[in-house]
Amino acid sequence: MSFHMQPPQILRHQEYIYIRHDKYHRFIRYSRGISIPYDTFQHILATLDDNTRSYFFFHNNPTATIQVGSYLNGHASLAAVLYTYFQQRNILLPEIMNGQDFYIHITA
Repeated sequence: MSFHMQPPQILRHQEYIYIRHDKYHRFIRYSRGISIPYDTFQHILATLDDNTRSYFFFHNNPTATIQVGSYLNGHASLAAVLYTYFQQRNILLPEIMNGQDFYIHITA
């Protein structure tokens, strides 16, 4: 990658964050998330295998534009991808692999 990567941040909340799940036609509540810069997330998204990509778009509207400020639904296989991606860049995120639901906030 040709850009300087900002490390992701794990976010924890006392009150829930609600994110729309279009397939379930309801809002999903989260008490934790991860903020990832837009360019980094686009790179991660481009490298997803077919199964992980399909499952990502099951949880997130495939026609919605992902942009700075977007909130997305996370899932276990995406957590594994994020963990590996950042581990390869010497950023450890063991808390993302604990099986708890999480959201993704896209930042600048």
